[in-house]
Amino acid sequence: MEKQTDIQCKSPEPSLHKNSDRRSIIETIREQHGLICEKLLPEIDMHFSLVLDATDQNAGLTLVVFADEFATVAQWIRDHVYIEETLVLPLLSSGNFSHKHPMQEFIQKHDAFEEKIIDVLTDIQMNLSVLQELMQYRILILKLEKLVAVLEKHAELEAYLFSASEQ
Repeated sequence: MEKQTDIQCKSPEPSLHKNSDRRSIIETIREQHGLICEKLLPEIDMHFSLVLDATDQNAGLTLVVFADEFATVAQWIRDHVYIEETLVLPLLSSGNFSHKHPMQEFIQKHDAFEEKIIDVLTDIQMNLSVLQELMQYRILILKLEKLVAVLEKHAELEAYLFSASEQ
């Protein structure tokens, strides 16, 4: 059975967080994990390949460097999601959360992922602007921008959960 691919990644407005059920927020975070790991990361990998197939050698060599940087960040994200799914979310779901847990470090990792993806995106746009005519290139850029937006919303939800659990 194919997963739903149009999952909405919008978090409730901050004022609505207070009225949101912790379980529904955790479910939204899990949906975002699926969107990130099962849809966005594989699609971005595929679009790097499609752009590479459509470019000349010079642009291709530059693109390979950026694809490799992205692959490293993508693996960090997958590892991070695994830890969230196996340790953090069960802990938050059980109500056994304590401020002693290093959650601030987790939130900072989200910021680092976003920054690195933005760096890759900016480097691609600055160094491969000659590829703007390619549809594959434009789709790659859109997918990277979508990933950043999803990670931002994801981090907001987690920050809320962590802070609410500490109170």
